[in-house]
Amino acid sequence: MESFGQNSEWKVSKSNKCNLYTTTCAFSQESPLGLDLVDHVSARAAEKTKTNGVPFSTIKLAVSLPTTYMNNSGQSVALFAKNNSFRLKRPNSKNMMDEILVVHDDVSIPFGEIRFSPKGGDAGQNGVKSVIKCLGTEQFPRLRIGIGAPKGEAPMKADAQYVIGRWDCIQLKQLPYILNFACEGLRVYLHRGVNLAASCCNYKNCEEEYKKLHPDCSFDRFEVNDGQMCPNCVKLNKGEKVELEMLCQHGPNQYCTNCLATSDNNNAKHISFEDYINNEKKLLKKYCSNHPPYPRGLCTTCAPKPCTLARQKYRHVDNVQVVNRNCMDAFVQEWINYGERTQFMALLFGRYMRKEGENGVREIALVYALYKPKQRWENGKIVLEKDALMDCVNGVSASLNLRCVGMVMTSAPHEDPITSFDVDFIAPLQLMYKDRADYASKFVTVIVKRDAKKVIEPIACMLSDQCICMYRDGLLLPPKQADKCKSTTTGKNKELLSSVIRNDEKMGSQEVTEFEPLFFLVELTVTTAKAGSISPIFRQASFPCVNSAQETRDTLLKELITTLKEGRRDPNKMRMVLSDFYLLIELASVIGVESVVDMCQDILNDRPISAKSMELLSMIMESSY
Repeated sequence: MESFGQNSEWKVSKSNKCNLYTTTCAFSQESPLGLDLVDHVSARAAEKTKTNGVPFSTIKLAVSLPTTYMNNSGQSVALFAKNNSFRLKRPNSKNMMDEILVVHDDVSIPFGEIRFSPKGGDAGQNGVKSVIKCLGTEQFPRLRIGIGAPKGEAPMKADAQYVIGRWDCIQLKQLPYILNFACEGLRVYLHRGVNLAASCCNYKNCEEEYKKLHPDCSFDRFEVNDGQMCPNCVKLNKGEKVELEMLCQHGPNQYCTNCLATSDNNNAKHISFEDYINNEKKLLKKYCSNHPPYPRGLCTTCAPKPCTLARQKYRHVDNVQVVNRNCMDAFVQEWINYGERTQFMALLFGRYMRKEGENGVREIALVYALYKPKQRWENGKIVLEKDALMDCVNGVSASLNLRCVGMVMTSAPHEDPITSFDVDFIAPLQLMYKDRADYASKFVTVIVKRDAKKVIEPIACMLSDQCICMYRDGLLLPPKQADKCKSTTTGKNKELLSSVIRNDEKMGSQEVTEFEPLFFLVELTVTTAKAGSISPIFRQASFPCVNSAQETRDTLLKELITTLKEGRRDPNKMRMVLSDFYLLIELASVIGVESVVDMCQDILNDRPISAKSMELLSMIMESSY
């Protein structure tokens, strides 16, 4: 077999790439590669090959390696097959996808064996499942390389940590024989087809068969018994744990540092944020095979690990910048007009911006406008009500390329920067306003209150990821005191939750059910954007709040018509009139969000209102007479 080729890279999408190697394979009677395997299996097949050659003497080969997520592998395969117009080599073949061979691992096959098959299901392999979904058929051949299941477990119960885990030293010694034997089988597949390849390779020990073909070949890089081995790799199969009984002094369902299954993140200086969030789950592990379900049985494997309170050392957003200060001033003025006895909250709409500087990259939340949802002050706390205008708010903000980045709330004076009541109010909102593309929420909170000198001062903060995980899993209870957060170890359905541990310098580590809310505080900076540094979207903030207690639907509609008449003759002036977030929300509630999209685009791009939009606004003003 002779081959030549080149490497290249092609894009599946803007963020996903695929490595590609194209080559041409030509069959040669003088080269024994691939023929040795046929000779070893069948003398008749070997003689037939030497006399008549092979069905496919020259093959154009393209090896594609998707670098997408495993669950999206099918996108790369389907797009590559479409772009290269793969079609049947043998029109009479029942296999409709015989120009594609998918190579993947399989936990149901013992380690050291491979399988060729002309078709089949996904067998629980997410990558193959994606390929079947994107190609729309199961009729394509595949080469499955066995990795074996964890010792003592069924193949289908192998978790992701086992599949992506590292090989032990015994397996590393066998792996070159497996891969080279698989390459011999691939040569048979390419020139003779999948059926003969399956006859030659399936249900055979790859190391033993390859040594029969090539007795003088050796891939040994090190001997297992040479040198020293650590307890984590001495004579273990993949997925096994170290068992030195003389060092273990506990029962069968308990673990120590000797027999605890090691993780890929152990002793790592930094771990990914996704791994951190997954490790912060406070729930009881279900369906443990070692005992009956809780509360009839419990072991250290399925029990939730303790939650140790600690201040968060990082933050997802570094700074909150208010681009349009007029909207914030109007919100604070309303609070002052009520004598500061009634507290309010409003949602902040803006964007996130990454800025590089001398001290590195900073994440900044830009605030362009705010919206005060329907709410009431009851029993000393803010209670949010169902708001019929939220669809209009979300539609208008999306048309202006804005999103909800946080909230602003007023607070009575107190010594601590945040109270347990603030935590109870902020946590559900921070959890709810989380983008799917982010591992954690970037929802910021600005608290407006008077300091010790009676000066109104805003404070920007976030709740820590530990707090959000505890709220998500049901550990936090409604507080009764402003300076103490409450926790529980029993869920709503009487399931077991994590215990909360507090480290004290004098008393040491203790389990607690009450603790200070300062453990959850992540402090940010809040500033006003410098003039000219960021172009504002909204030029006005004079339209009344649509949920104000002093306004009704009739007064808001009348105010809308009066304001629109100020720019009825000039598209440029109309753009200035419409540059008010509350006015756009009221207008969207009257004529629909779809009718406001073009106006929002004109405001966003700082251009005169289009003639079509001006005609629509004229009809609204004329209908009021």
